[in-house]
Amino acid sequence: MTKYKKLNPNGKFAECWYIFIDQEILDKNDISYESLNSKVLKKLPKNKYIEYVSPSYLGETLFTNEYSNGDIYCSKSDVIEELFISINNGISEIDNNLFKNFEDILKITNYASNKEQIGNINISSEKLVCFNFLKSESFVVNVPNGNYSLYELFDDTYIENIDNEKKLINKFTKSNSSEEEEQWHQFVPKEPNLHFLYFDFKQNK
Repeated sequence: MTKYKKLNPNGKFAECWYIFIDQEILDKNDISYESLNSKVLKKLPKNKYIEYVSPSYLGETLFTNEYSNGDIYCSKSDVIEELFISINNGISEIDNNLFKNFEDILKITNYASNKEQIGNINISSEKLVCFNFLKSESFVVNVPNGNYSLYELFDDTYIENIDNEKKLINKFTKSNSSEEEEQWHQFVPKEPNLHFLYFDFKQNK
């Protein structure tokens, strides 16, 4: 039996843009979710939020990072211990029978090894607000108070796809050839192309 549950999918966009913020800092400053943006964030303590925008390359949005039906998984406990947000279309493969459950997906990522750290956040309200900027939608999870890191999780195909797509972009930008551009636009990432944002609320720092 899986120890994780799936929340609602995130929708479909060319990129992912998330703001993670402590509920307390919003309440103290009378800030609504809908008014959150980079300009507002700069006025707040840096340890109270994390802003994530999916990376581009040479100014181009990568097909490897295309944000499609990014499912959200979390632990089944009332107070969330782990939170996973898929930030490309790879996670949809669980519904196509490539994986039996979410644990099988994690096994082929860097979940149990060297995770890539993105940033840190302090939670003092027991509530983490996760704001999807592109959809102007948010969800709130109950988490323990403490200091936590946001990580990136990915599998080998994601790294391979990033490298291959960057090579195509380099060819296109150097030659400025319509043929090279067309080759890049026809690029299809190798499956399963897994890429997540990940909070571990068991690890209070």
